[in-house]
Amino acid sequence: MGNQSAVQTAIGRIVNRLYGSRVFRDISAQPEAEQVTAEDAAAFTTPPNHGVYDWVARIQYKKFELGTSFSVPVFFGAVPEDPNDWLVSPNLVGAHHAFVNDNPEECDNCRGQVDLVEEGFVHLNGDLISKSGLDSLEQDVVAPYLTKELQWKVIKVSNTRLSCY
Repeated sequence: MGNQSAVQTAIGRIVNRLYGSRVFRDISAQPEAEQVTAEDAAAFTTPPNHGVYDWVARIQYKKFELGTSFSVPVFFGAVPEDPNDWLVSPNLVGAHHAFVNDNPEECDNCRGQVDLVEEGFVHLNGDLISKSGLDSLEQDVVAPYLTKELQWKVIKVSNTRLSCY
């Protein structure tokens, strides 16, 4: 593989640029990467034994069960008591929004999908890196943090009023 150290450094810099500088902390202390050859790059097609985890909150729901559009905000840590502060909270890590026909009985397509289960995802890696204080995205580090800190709520939208749960 040519110069394995240079290849690791190059990959580390790319990952740090894409996902934040805390994924590979020791990369910045290493010398500049040498040019990676096509042969070296071909060696990367086999994933390493310890890849970077892609942490997401998976939200599944029956689309028409609430009868109106809704949002599911996801938080790390405390959720503000006032629902008006939820979507501007510094603890908010993302939200999934479901746009739902308020009158599905008037829509042939909606009636045919009344039991349809949909899903959405809130990606967590960026906030895990920037907000959690964790030094790793490894499962044994992140899973206990998420068990303790991951919170979610539901904001139900119906015409001009919000109902929060």
